[in-house]
Amino acid sequence: MSGTDAALQFMQLCRPSMVQRGGGNIINMASAAGVHGSKTFAPYAMAKEAVRALTRCAAREWGRDGITVNAICPLATTDALQQAVDTGVAQAPSGPLGRYGSRADDIAPVALFLASADSRFITGHTLMPDGGLSMAAGR
Repeated sequence: MSGTDAALQFMQLCRPSMVQRGGGNIINMASAAGVHGSKTFAPYAMAKEAVRALTRCAAREWGRDGITVNAICPLATTDALQQAVDTGVAQAPSGPLGRYGSRADDIAPVALFLASADSRFITGHTLMPDGGLSMAAGR
């Protein structure tokens, strides 16, 4: 099963209870690899762009049930990636902030916002917490 199939099936499984409760928030994880057309990432980028399309379709279909559906395309670091940057094996991103995001400090707050009532009027969108790397990318 692909990640896209898993996202769709999970959303479909959650929907009945969300409708029964009068709504809820779905947050899908996508990737800037598709937005940027990242070299050597074609299958991954394709799957993540499909998640973004799924997000928009579900937002349109399920909005009347009080369900918001959004996606996040994070540019976050792992410990291994951060070590590679620190040792010069990998480069920091070339965006305005020039760094990868912290999962705890930069990405989690975006997810918490989308999960909160403060985002109740946002649906069908992709948020790009990526330090400004994608500001000029076509979406």
